[in-house]
Amino acid sequence: MKVRLLLCLVICLSTLGSAHSARAKQFHVVDAGDTLWDISRSYGCELDALREQNGLKGDALPVGRRLQIPSDSAAKKPTRVAIATEPKKRAKEKMSESTRPVKGLVVYKITSGDTLGSIAGLYDTSVDDLVSRNGLGSTAIYAGKKLKVLPGAGGTGKRFILGQSVGATNRGRLRNASRLKAGPGYFIRRPKRTYGAEHTIRNVKRAVSEVRRRHKRAHSLAVGDISAKRGGKISMHASHQSGRDIDLGFYFVKRPVGYPRSFVDATAKNLDFDATWTLLMSFVDSQSMPGGAEQIFISYETQKLLYKKARKRRISKARLAKVLQYPHGRGSRKAIVRHEPGHNEHMHVRFSCPPKDGKCK
Repeated sequence: MKVRLLLCLVICLSTLGSAHSARAKQFHVVDAGDTLWDISRSYGCELDALREQNGLKGDALPVGRRLQIPSDSAAKKPTRVAIATEPKKRAKEKMSESTRPVKGLVVYKITSGDTLGSIAGLYDTSVDDLVSRNGLGSTAIYAGKKLKVLPGAGGTGKRFILGQSVGATNRGRLRNASRLKAGPGYFIRRPKRTYGAEHTIRNVKRAVSEVRRRHKRAHSLAVGDISAKRGGKISMHASHQSGRDIDLGFYFVKRPVGYPRSFVDATAKNLDFDATWTLLMSFVDSQSMPGGAEQIFISYETQKLLYKKARKRRISKARLAKVLQYPHGRGSRKAIVRHEPGHNEHMHVRFSCPPKDGKCK
C-alpha cells in the first residue's frame, strides 16, 4: 500500500513538473502575412534568437508553422483582457461609436512589456480614454492585440508648447526652447545645438526608448544637431532653424571606431538593420500623430540598402513603398523617406508643426 502511494506521488509530481515546463514555453502559430520581424517585435525577443531557437536559416515562414519563442525573451505569457458584461443595448451603442471615423485616430499593436500606462504616455492620452475607447473591462492587455488610440485625448494637455517653433525650418527661429539633455541610449555630439520644440524632443526620446526596449544589445545612438538656443542659421545646415529638425546616426552590428562622436556610413556589412528599422519605423508611425514626423531624409543609396535587407525579412513591397523612395526613383513623392545627398551616414528627421500653432510654418 505504501509503495503504491509513493508511486502515485512520484507520478503526480512528474506530471506537475511537466505541466509547469510546458507552461513556461511560449509558441506562436504563423498566420498569413506574418514575418519573423513582426513576430520578434510582438514578443519582445531578438530576431536572431528567434531564428536560432527554431533552426531557421532564412526568412520563409509557412502558414501554420509553430514557432517557439526564446525562453530568455522579455515576453511573458499573454494575459487575456477581461471584458465586463454589459446590457446588450449599451454594448450596441459602444459598437456603433467605435465604428465611427475619428480624425487623428491611430492603431497601436501591443508588444511584450507594454502597459496601458506606458502606451498612454507615448501618445499623451489617458488610461481611462484607452479603456473606454476600446471597450476594456480592465487594464489587463496582452501582446499581439491592437488598441485604438487618439493622441492627446484625455491627456495632460502639455504635449505641445505653442509659439516655440517660429517660421519655417530654413527661415525661422526658436522661442523658449526645450532642450534634449544627456540620457540613456544616446550620445549628444554638440550640446550647444540640442535645442528644439518640445514635441521634437519627446518624439526622439520615445523612439530611442523603443529601440532600447526591443534591442537590448544596441549601442548608444549618435545624436547630431537640432537647433541653436534661439534658432536661426547654424553652420553646416540650410535648415535646423526652428527646432523641428534633428540628425541621428544609425545602429551598427559592432560599434565602429569613432562612433558615436562622429557619424559613420552605413554599409551592408556594418548596419544593424533591426535596431535601425525600429528607430526609423518609430518616426514613420508617428506621421499620423499631431506633431509627428513630416519627412525623413536618407540618401537613395542607403535607402537601397535598407530596402534589400527589409525584403530579406519579408517586409512587403506595399509597406516599403510607403516608407522608402527606392526603387521608385529619387523623384517619387509617395514615401515619407526622401533622398538627400550626403545622408549615407545619418538620417534627418523633420517634425510637423503643432496643431493650431499659427507661427509655425
